[in-house]
Amino acid sequence: MRMRPWELPSAAKTAWARLANALAWRSPNRLKDVRLTLAQRQAALQDKEVLSQSILDSVQAEIAVLDRHGFIVAVNAPWLQFAQENEVATAPRQAPYSCIGVNYLAICDAALGDLDAPGAADISLGIRAVLDGTKPRFMFDYPCHSPDEQRWFQTLVTPLQGLGAGVVVSHTNITEMVHANRARFETEERFAQFMQALPASASIKDSAGRYIYANPHAQRLMCSADWRGKRADELFAFDVATQCQMSDEQALDSGSAVVEETISTGQGPAATYQTHKFKIVRFGHPDLLGGVSLDITELKNTQVALTRAKAQAESANNAKSRFLAYISHDVRQPLSALSLFIHVLKSRAEPQNRGLVAQIDACCASLSAMLTDVLDVSKLELELVKPQSTRFGVGAFLQELANVYAASAKEKNLRLRVRLNGYGLLTANTDRSLLTRMVGNFIANALEHTKSGGVLLALRHRDGRHWIEVWDTGAGMQAQQAELIAQEFSPSSAERSIRVGGLGLSIVAKSAALLGLRVHMRSRQGRGSVFAVEVPLVQRQDEDAPAAASAAAHALRIALVDSHDSARLALTFALEALGHDVHAASSGEALLRQLGDQAPDLIMTDNGLHTEGNGLQVIDLVRVAFGRLLPAVVVSGNTDPGFSTHLAQQGVALCLKPLKIPDLEAAFRLAMDQSIANPASGA
Repeated sequence: MRMRPWELPSAAKTAWARLANALAWRSPNRLKDVRLTLAQRQAALQDKEVLSQSILDSVQAEIAVLDRHGFIVAVNAPWLQFAQENEVATAPRQAPYSCIGVNYLAICDAALGDLDAPGAADISLGIRAVLDGTKPRFMFDYPCHSPDEQRWFQTLVTPLQGLGAGVVVSHTNITEMVHANRARFETEERFAQFMQALPASASIKDSAGRYIYANPHAQRLMCSADWRGKRADELFAFDVATQCQMSDEQALDSGSAVVEETISTGQGPAATYQTHKFKIVRFGHPDLLGGVSLDITELKNTQVALTRAKAQAESANNAKSRFLAYISHDVRQPLSALSLFIHVLKSRAEPQNRGLVAQIDACCASLSAMLTDVLDVSKLELELVKPQSTRFGVGAFLQELANVYAASAKEKNLRLRVRLNGYGLLTANTDRSLLTRMVGNFIANALEHTKSGGVLLALRHRDGRHWIEVWDTGAGMQAQQAELIAQEFSPSSAERSIRVGGLGLSIVAKSAALLGLRVHMRSRQGRGSVFAVEVPLVQRQDEDAPAAASAAAHALRIALVDSHDSARLALTFALEALGHDVHAASSGEALLRQLGDQAPDLIMTDNGLHTEGNGLQVIDLVRVAFGRLLPAVVVSGNTDPGFSTHLAQQGVALCLKPLKIPDLEAAFRLAMDQSIANPASGA
């Protein structure tokens, strides 16, 4: 009887089951399924290997996987390229240049002591330390230079997890980072050296006002070694800290600020600093605030000293000006009176005494001229003369000068000629008063040193410039003496104390320097000399219009005011000797009482009156009293061109002391001409 499987004993059932399973595995269909599964799993494994290799190859670093014995079991493409470039030896059983199967530790050990493989020992020790678990990871930077360039690499060793796992070794090219770090280090080093040597306090604060950098100078100001991270109110006095915080806010708002701060370190007097603050913009980060402080204490002290010195110099100049004004008026006053008395004496002197009177007159004139020269030189040296450029016809200017000195030339039987050479219609643009004095000194000097012949006043064009030249036929000078005088006209003559050509030539030299004009001279012994001054000519002018007819010369009713009795008496004698009707008084009020209701033809007054104000005030008083712009003349020793300009603006003529009759008559004519040209009422 045949038993079914479920009817068998339990032991038999187990054996039967095993047999059935064995027969089932041997089934053709089942074997086919197993093979298919194995092929699929192998393909998936290969795909994973390809994916893993692709991932490794995509990494720029050179990567190798080592087993626990140091053999290379996997590498990426950058590693292969690196191995080929550096000719790493390969094992006989490995694929060419794959490096798989090579013991990397053996390669490192073999390179010990090789100068071309620095760091091999350190890398070998580091890999072993990670393999045996002594270190969780290892990193090492080393040079690996090629014949073409210098290179640096960084080795990183990290462990693989799992039973019997090895390590991953990566090499990364860090050449650019090394160069960048070196450049940054050099920059920081240069910055540190610069800040150390900077003769100023330099600091940097964060946006909250805390110090994050300070050079040695700044640290000394803080008087604290523990300054880092502190604010100004923790390091400085309250007033300094408050001002510092305000300027910080201003610099952060506007971009920069400049302030002055007085800081005391407790080790001496307080010092003044000028601080330049500026915002340091950092994109993506809070802005910083930089500051550089310069010690300007010495500069401030110098400025204070200069201010005091300037005030003292101005005070001294003012005192000198007052002294010169006193000299001009009070010293000229008796000379003026003496000159007038001499003039009266000439008309009354006996024939046998006229020679003596002439000598007295010459001495008086010489003394007057010398005093004028001294005062003019003093004013030029003190820079009290301010040039005032005007335009005037140079031809008429030279003819007027010739007319002024014609009498002196005639007295010496000398010819005084003017030669314009076709340039007489040109216009000069300079200070007429100073130029008049300069050329006048040349003419006076020529007349003084010429015994026979004559003097030529010429206008010429030479070297692209126009020159006023004064030629004489005098004895001339030796070469050495001519050279000394020529030096007087050099640009450095303003500093010279030697006077070789008299005060007149010194005045010329200083006036020329003031006007920026050139002066030169030439002389030949026995032939004469020529002195010349440059004159700036700017344009042509029309023919000079005929001068307006001067007021007819006739006896005038003159109102005279002078607080000096001797001068008033001398003027009265001189004017009456000329046929004028003189009403003299010591003050304006006294003069009005003398005049009564009859207006004078001309007002003549001294500018410096002891009894009241000045001459202009007297003139205004008389003009208002009679309601007319009466002709007026002021007598003064003030040679300042600005003073004469001011008088002209008031319709007043100026006659300089010491007085001479021809000068007085010229001033009278000018005053009368101005009155005719401007008949406006003064009321």
